[in-house]
Amino acid sequence: MTAGPRPGSARRQAQAPNSAVLRTKLTLARGRLRSAVERIWRHPDLTGMFLAYLVETHQIVRASVPLMRAARRRSLAMAGADPVCAPLARYFARHISQERDHDQWTLDDLEAVGIARAWVIGQMPPPEVAAMVGSQYYWIDHHHPISLLGYIAVLEGYSSSTEMVEKLRAASGLPRAVFRTYELHVREDPGHSQDLYALLDSMSLSRRHHQAIGLSALHTVQQLGACLDGLEPMARPTGQNSSRSFGESGKRGRRAAPARSTRRRDHDTSASSGTTGRGR
Repeated sequence: MTAGPRPGSARRQAQAPNSAVLRTKLTLARGRLRSAVERIWRHPDLTGMFLAYLVETHQIVRASVPLMRAARRRSLAMAGADPVCAPLARYFARHISQERDHDQWTLDDLEAVGIARAWVIGQMPPPEVAAMVGSQYYWIDHHHPISLLGYIAVLEGYSSSTEMVEKLRAASGLPRAVFRTYELHVREDPGHSQDLYALLDSMSLSRRHHQAIGLSALHTVQQLGACLDGLEPMARPTGQNSSRSFGESGKRGRRAAPARSTRRRDHDTSASSGTTGRGR
């Protein structure tokens, strides 16, 4: 009598690529972010909501490079004990250069409608942002830096489309300058996601690695959804440039931003590499 295959052997032979494992998890969680985003885009005060979204985007994006620097340091420290850490460190080094200054570019975009940089920087990020970003620091230092890949996969994996950007611009009445960094993310994020998934497929990952990436990704989905759920429309800026900035559609909301007091400095996004919609 010929023995059949050992239990589980066929499953191991047909094991999905590492990238497919993460993609499946994110596909199952996609509805959480879709509902949160739709609430913003369908809000009657789309102008105020999009500006509030940009302020929160800055709060998230400003942490991208520091997070990757921390993950790179930790990866280098662990490289002798875990073979995935050397390619991880190289990936983070490359991606740091791609993410650099995107927080400043978002401030430039907000200045284009008269919102002062100092005011944006002075806003305390909500607990949801702190929970989403802060958990990554904890996992990097106290578990494994590979967890940050789940965070990045979410922030760069749900990019919009150029058609959607045009619809948002037309519906909000905001000038094109406000959408420069957002449009950059739309163009660049798909390529960055492909780089991340190629990295995953190039490494031999253990169950522990998959668990760290997956838990980080699902936590990021939930917290990002909570961040978006908490947004309220911004009122028109006070002081100079306020009527020009918002036109006739601005409504009062939870907070009013002061107008900028200095002329904004243009940046050339066309010559720079970009990131995700938020990742940031």
